[in-house]
Amino acid sequence: MSTIDRVIVYNKPCPCGAGQIVITECSPDHPYVKDSQTWYHGDLDCGNCVMKFKIDEIIKQDERVIILRPYKGNDIIYLKNINRYSQGLHR
Repeated sequence: MSTIDRVIVYNKPCPCGAGQIVITECSPDHPYVKDSQTWYHGDLDCGNCVMKFKIDEIIKQDERVIILRPYKGNDIIYLKNINRYSQGLHR
């Protein structure tokens, strides 16, 4: 049976400040993991924001990006650019 390594790569307040956004990097538990075997799991622990936003993982131009996408509107919040390892909550 295989196991999964989980590492928290992002843990910041949500946009309203009342909760937390936690992004966990998941990969198979073996020494030769490829980028294609890695995925991200997001948790939005906020009663206010969970009704307004969803966490998405998108890949554009060979870059994997984690975003907070509103259910209505287009005001995307970029949580983490995985390839550049830049962290922060910015639009």
